[in-house]
Amino acid sequence: MTETTLIAILLTGGLVAGAAEPPGSNVVPPPALAVAAPPRLVAVPDSPVLYGPNATFTLLAYGGRYYSFHNGAWFFATGPGGSWHPIASTRVPKPVRAVPTEFR
Repeated sequence: MTETTLIAILLTGGLVAGAAEPPGSNVVPPPALAVAAPPRLVAVPDSPVLYGPNATFTLLAYGGRYYSFHNGAWFFATGPGGSWHPIASTRVPKPVRAVPTEFR
């Protein structure tokens, strides 16, 4: 086996295996939320944010996106029926983060 072949095998193995998750990391899976049709949304008092009062989960809408706070993490979706993606709390718009907990 040549040195080049050995290096290629080692590199390929490293790429396939991927990086190990650091111990103690808290990866929160996205919420299993389904929004099949545009939900009924109501304005949060004194806020530009809307919320879904009949939703079985936190459903907030602002700036053309949906947001949800689930198991201590924020998620967003681009529309009803769209998949939910994690988002850093620092990237959640301030008006959404400012919504009182009674609406979350």
